[in-house]
This record gives sequence, C-alpha cells and structure tokens, in this order.
Amino acid sequence: MEGISKARVLRLINSPYGRDGFVSKSELLNCIQELDNWLPIDENTPKDRCIWLSNGKNKCLAIWFRDVWREIVWINTDNTENNFTHYKLLPEDPD
Repeated sequence: MEGISKARVLRLINSPYGRDGFVSKSELLNCIQELDNWLPIDENTPKDRCIWLSNGKNKCLAIWFRDVWREIVWINTDNTENNFTHYKLLPEDPD
C-alpha cells in the first residue's frame, strides 16, 4: 500500500510552500512511499499469526509451527526456493 506518512505530511505543511498554503503536485508525489515495507526476518518476527514471507522472488502465506515456517499458500508457481528473508504482516480484518 502506498501513501504519505504523518511525519512527511507535517514536514510538507511546515515547509515554506506549505506555510504559504501552496504545495505542488510534484512535491506531493515525491512524498508517496511504501507504507507497509517488507521487514527482515529476525528475532522480532511475529510467530503467533499468519504472515507473508518472501525471498525477493517467491511469496507465500505462512505460519510458525513446530519451530519452522509452514507455507500455506504460494503466490507464484515456483515453490522450490523457500529460503525466506523478509516478512510482511497481514492487514487487520475490517470491522
């Protein structure tokens, strides 16, 4: 998902252009960034829920079970390379 973070919006508002009430389209477009970046798998990776895993080529939905990641759903057809390096949390369920 792409968007503009709160910190970037505040910087834009406090810039000389923002204080004058004018912000160009190009400035807004330059502020857009990936809001839910892939994070490296490390000791902080949640193991109490399903998450997306990726190695930069393959993606899958997985869950931690008996001390290993168990793939549930593969996004591509090549499920032979599963040396995952990054993860992304699933979005919250809608209300």
